[in-house]
Amino acid sequence: MSGSNQHLPPPVKRSASSISNSADAVFPAPPGLSYKNVAVFAQQVQQALDQTLLPASVSAKRAKVETLDADGEIATLLDNPDLSFVSLPLVSPHKLNYPLEVAPDNSVFVIVRKSYLLLKEALLELNTDDYAGLYLRGPTGVGKSYLLYVLAAELRFLRKTHRVTYINDCQAWRVDKFGFILRELWCDAVAGSDEEEMMMRMMLELIRHVKKKGLEWVIICDQHNALYAHPVVVQQFPFSIINYLSNNCDWNIKIIISASANNEGHPTEMRGWLTRDIVPHKFDDNEFAIWCNHFKLQSGEKVDPKSDDAVNAVYWTGGVPYELSLLWQQLPASLIDKTKEYRINRTNELWAAHGRFCRKLDSVEKRNLEECTVRMALGLTRPDGLVGLDWQLFDIIRQPKEGHPDKFDEFIVAFNPVARRSLMDYHGQDLLTSPCLVTELVLYGSRTQDEGRIAEKYLVSTMELLKKFSFQTKPSTVVVFQSKMLYLFVPESVAYPGYGFFIWDSKSSELLAFQVSVVKPFYEHPKFDSTAASENCQNWSVFCDAKAVHVYWVIPEGCIGGSKTKKAVGNNVVLFESLWKDYPSLERLAIRKQLSE
Repeated sequence: MSGSNQHLPPPVKRSASSISNSADAVFPAPPGLSYKNVAVFAQQVQQALDQTLLPASVSAKRAKVETLDADGEIATLLDNPDLSFVSLPLVSPHKLNYPLEVAPDNSVFVIVRKSYLLLKEALLELNTDDYAGLYLRGPTGVGKSYLLYVLAAELRFLRKTHRVTYINDCQAWRVDKFGFILRELWCDAVAGSDEEEMMMRMMLELIRHVKKKGLEWVIICDQHNALYAHPVVVQQFPFSIINYLSNNCDWNIKIIISASANNEGHPTEMRGWLTRDIVPHKFDDNEFAIWCNHFKLQSGEKVDPKSDDAVNAVYWTGGVPYELSLLWQQLPASLIDKTKEYRINRTNELWAAHGRFCRKLDSVEKRNLEECTVRMALGLTRPDGLVGLDWQLFDIIRQPKEGHPDKFDEFIVAFNPVARRSLMDYHGQDLLTSPCLVTELVLYGSRTQDEGRIAEKYLVSTMELLKKFSFQTKPSTVVVFQSKMLYLFVPESVAYPGYGFFIWDSKSSELLAFQVSVVKPFYEHPKFDSTAASENCQNWSVFCDAKAVHVYWVIPEGCIGGSKTKKAVGNNVVLFESLWKDYPSLERLAIRKQLSE
């Protein structure tokens, strides 16, 4: 394995009863790179796949006769929708690219995610008359390599109907451009040569062979964007074979390529290719439970996936497989300490990587990156262009339009909370305290009904950077969130029933709840006199063991309403006007509010 695999959790031996009859399989070790060794390895892989992927209910009946399902297709264990995980043999003679990990018994543990069935469905429905191939896209670490590995294993098992050429790492292919592809083809029992002319003969012969036998040939290229990294080699032989096959393929030759968002040769669209995104990016509850059961802590202890510490780990990693791997590999013994260490180390890593990315940008790209960062902080939709986007830290998500479930908006978000922290720390407070860009986006690019929500996000995001929140209420001035004894709580759920954010003063044991509003008058806001908001605030009070709770309404002065109105009396009001010094865009918002009335 490559040196980068040191970040992965130590492999844990699965129990003999964990899955079907695969516990009896003997998994072959990685071969030497001679063609003789590769041929022996390929035969051993086939035997291991027969033992692993044949359903246990029919394995005892199988000799040399394939087991078919009702449609005449060969049945595999992976056709079982209840299958959650499986250990597979190596299916490539080459080292696996990170984050795939080989256990001591030469097996590869994979969680069979729901997105795998979607990938198989997309491959089955791929029309080569309309598309050059299938383009699998997604951020780094969401599981593309795992999906393609499982697919390669299943197709290699289905040898009666399929051939598969599995290029698991295009970066490694660049280093050994002829030997790499020849050994992979040799795994499909095709004679090899290191001469360009012979290779093309071999490709043409293989095309004729699969057509004559009625087979389907699937070519898988993982990390295909490595061929676009400087210098671009995708048009050079032998890398041009992929384009050659995609341009000259018939119904029975299908190509799948994948690309990670690593800023190097990351084509967000491939013209003529059917694009599929990995969705969802994170583990669901069942998948995370399997992860916790398999990857134990150094002490051998299993993690309870529903424990507070586990939920905390999922939050900070975004539940993404690669990020969970990094967290589990941190040196501290307990999960809570691993999470703390992960947050520190990963924030520093991403901050440094983002800095290297930024230094390569021109002025137009930097401006676009600044806009993307502000839009992320304010919860706004993506800009039209993404020329300066750092794909390792950002993500684009689609959400149904309000009142139009059949239409979608695309929002720009941070990949996970650690990525968000790295972005906010790197760009500093100048980005959000400068009224220029923020005012442009908040005031002139938003709908009136969104202003309160955006103002709240602007306030909270800037507060994160300033580490203080000074405001005035009659008759006194209050200064909070300046010492290490004060904590900012920001609920993130869209359907959250409580107030916008909280500040907890552990020294005085006081809990301050804040709700930003531009509704005039403010007491017409849905959360004013809301039972759900009050009960939620009380829950926070109990959680913090607070001695006192105070609720503040953060509003423009024009939203106070009549001073003699009974509802307005006795409420703590923080005016936008008192925050202008540290939050200048609120001044422009208040002015706009006045002009619109």
